[in-house]
Amino acid sequence: MEKTCIVPGCDRPADSREHVILSALGGRLNLRGIFCKCSDGHVGCNKRLGDLLDAPLTEAYRPFTTFLNVAGDRPRRRTTGPALRGLAGDDGKVYDVQGGGQPGMQKAKIEVNNGPDGSRQITIHARSPEEAERLLAAQFKRFGVDPKNLQGAIQAARARRVRSYPWLEIESVPVGGPEQFRAVTKMALALLAGRTELLHVHPEAFRAALSFMNDGVGQPGELANHDYVSTFPAPQATREPRTFHHSVTVCGEKGRPLVGFVTLFGHFRFSVILSPSSPETVALHYVVCPLSGDREESRDFSFDQAVCDGAKDHVFDQPKILAAFRKAWGAVQEHGRDARLEAIVEGGLSLLREHDGETLTPDLADQVAQKMSEELTAYLLRNSEEDDVTNDYFKYPPEEPPLTA
Repeated sequence: MEKTCIVPGCDRPADSREHVILSALGGRLNLRGIFCKCSDGHVGCNKRLGDLLDAPLTEAYRPFTTFLNVAGDRPRRRTTGPALRGLAGDDGKVYDVQGGGQPGMQKAKIEVNNGPDGSRQITIHARSPEEAERLLAAQFKRFGVDPKNLQGAIQAARARRVRSYPWLEIESVPVGGPEQFRAVTKMALALLAGRTELLHVHPEAFRAALSFMNDGVGQPGELANHDYVSTFPAPQATREPRTFHHSVTVCGEKGRPLVGFVTLFGHFRFSVILSPSSPETVALHYVVCPLSGDREESRDFSFDQAVCDGAKDHVFDQPKILAAFRKAWGAVQEHGRDARLEAIVEGGLSLLREHDGETLTPDLADQVAQKMSEELTAYLLRNSEEDDVTNDYFKYPPEEPPLTA
C-alpha cells in the first residue's frame, strides 16, 4: 500500500526519508513511509518538523557532538563534529571549539610594545601556527625587516612559540523542555511507522502521540518524560551497547500500552506512550554508536510488559537528570583523555614498527597503556601537544548547570 504522511490532517505521500535518530547526533538509519517532503510550493512535514523540533534538540546536545567529534552520516557536508562558538575563556578572550574539543580563538590578536631602547616586542595570539607565521611576516614587513632575513626571523620566533589551552566554561545546558519531548516522540513514531503498517492502518490508536508531536497538544509529562525509574527493555539479540550509544525501542502487547524508549548518548533516557492500547504486539529495537556508525536492529524479542505499563508513572526528576548529565560529561572527558593517550601510544609504537615490524593492535595498545603509571600518563597528556601545554582540560559544566523543563 502507498503510505501517506503520518501527520494528522496531511494526506500527501510519505515519500521523504526520515532519520530515526537525527543525523546530526550520529544516527544512520533513515526510512521512508513516515513524512511528506517539500514539493510544488508545499513545505513538507519532514522539513517543518525538522526545523521546529530537530534543530533545538541538535543544539541542546551540541557539546556532546562537538567534544565527541560526531560528524553524522553526511561526510560530503562535514567530516568532523560541529563547532561550539563564542565560549568565554578564563583569560578574557572568546574561543571557538572545533570537533574533537580543539579550542581556537575567534579572531587573531596582535600586540606591539615599544621598548625604551627602540626595540619592539610583537605578541601574536593566533588560531594556528601557520596563521601566526603569516601575521608575524606581515609585522616584520611593516617595520622594515629585510626580506632576505624574513625567514630567519620567523624561524627564530617559532623557537619561542608557546601553545596553551584556556579554561572554557559553558554557562548552561538545556535538558528537557517541550520541544525535546516532542522530538523524542517523533523518533519513536518514526521507527514504528518505518518498520510497521500500524500508524497507517490504525491512526486513531496513536492520535494523542501524533498530536503532541505535531502541535504540542497535551502536557509533556502525560505522554513523554525522562525515564530514570524502570529498567529499559534489553533485547537479547543485540550486543552490549557502547558508552555513547543511541537507541530507540518500541514495544507493547496487543491491548496494552505501546511505549517508545529512547536513549541519547548512553545516558539521557526518555519514555513516550505511543498508544494506551496497542492494536498489535510490537517489539522493535534500533541501536547505533554515533562514534563508529555501528548499528543493529532486532524485532520480535521478549520484553517485560510491566516496564511499558509503568511508563505512565514516570516524572521529571531534576536531581536525577543533573546526576545523569554529570556522569555523561565525565564519560566524555574520559573519552577525550583516552583518545589523546591512544595517539601517544601509537606514536611510541610506531618506532617499534620501524625497527622490528611490530604491528599496532587495539589489544597491544591497551597493554602498553595499562603499564603506564598514573603519573606518567598525566605527564604525557600534559606534554604531548607542544613544549608548554598549560591545560588541555575544559571547565565544563559549571557546578550547577541550569536545567529547563
